[in-house]
Amino acid sequence: MKKICIYFLSLLLVALTACDEDFNKEVAPPQSNEQEEAKAVDFQVTLGKDLTIPVFLNDLDPAASMQVVSVSSTPSLPEGATLSYRLQVSPTEDFTAAVELPVTGSDKTLSVTAADLDKAVQSMYGKAPEARSLYLKTGVYITTGTSSILGNANVVGPATVTPVSLSPELLYLYVPGNHQGWNPAAAPSLYTENMDMIYTGFVYLDGEYKFTSAPDWDHTNYGSAGQGLLSNDGGAGNLQAEAGFYYLKADLNLLTYTQTATVWGLIGDATPGGWDNSTPMTYDRVTNTWTVTADMSAGMYKFRANNAWDINLGGDLNQLTFNGENISIEEGNYTFTLQLSNPKEGYNCRLQKN
Repeated sequence: MKKICIYFLSLLLVALTACDEDFNKEVAPPQSNEQEEAKAVDFQVTLGKDLTIPVFLNDLDPAASMQVVSVSSTPSLPEGATLSYRLQVSPTEDFTAAVELPVTGSDKTLSVTAADLDKAVQSMYGKAPEARSLYLKTGVYITTGTSSILGNANVVGPATVTPVSLSPELLYLYVPGNHQGWNPAAAPSLYTENMDMIYTGFVYLDGEYKFTSAPDWDHTNYGSAGQGLLSNDGGAGNLQAEAGFYYLKADLNLLTYTQTATVWGLIGDATPGGWDNSTPMTYDRVTNTWTVTADMSAGMYKFRANNAWDINLGGDLNQLTFNGENISIEEGNYTFTLQLSNPKEGYNCRLQKN
């Protein structure tokens, strides 16, 4: 019996060995090859002829085609290969705030419309008509058959571009009303600092008022379309405000507005109330200014409205800015005269040591 078991065990081992050899006989032995080094495809580009000098987009037709990139050096490409492009612009060389532009062109020049370039500049910098710096990054796609790879291209720039500005007559929004005898020619005004049709400023109001696009009644006038809404219908009703000194904001893109009554004061460790309570200022209706005389300690102070931080001014006394830096002062008795009624020239304070 023992011999029979040994015999069957031997047959089983032979069968398993035969099966093993049959499964692997068509399989080639494994091979080890060195990985080929990836080869970069490099393109050299330069600023296109229309960006080699400062550009003023106000001077161009919005539909004008501008050559913004020139491909100065092209590597050898496979037969039948085609090129396509993408273009980004950025205010900085790191392209952390890049905007993509629709681009057209041949293998050697890339073009965009003046309107698209203006839109890109304004999205990055705003609508103020100031000279802006742009860097350009080109993506070059090489397509052969159904496959495509991205080639490398150098960043170029900076180019200098000034966006389209509003015409001068659109820089102001006038505020005639009961507070000044309904005379638009002598009305106080709001200003669009970023040239985006959003107007802000401080105005003393007393009852009904409207906004007008010009210092007359012959152009577009804006009245009430409900709470916080404006209408340019000539028959729209008047806006309403109780007597007070208001921060006004009117967005003519959305036809909305806000009015915030303000009472101003000093705040800071140099002021009598410290950082906890504003030292009140008094509004002078004749001079349209806020004044206070106070004993000040050596230290820091700012101006703020309504004993809160929603609206505050700091920085340079000659050009105060919203949320500006604290202002330093030496110990003494001072008279402060705060002027907030000329939004284009900016907000400022006259300081007199007594």
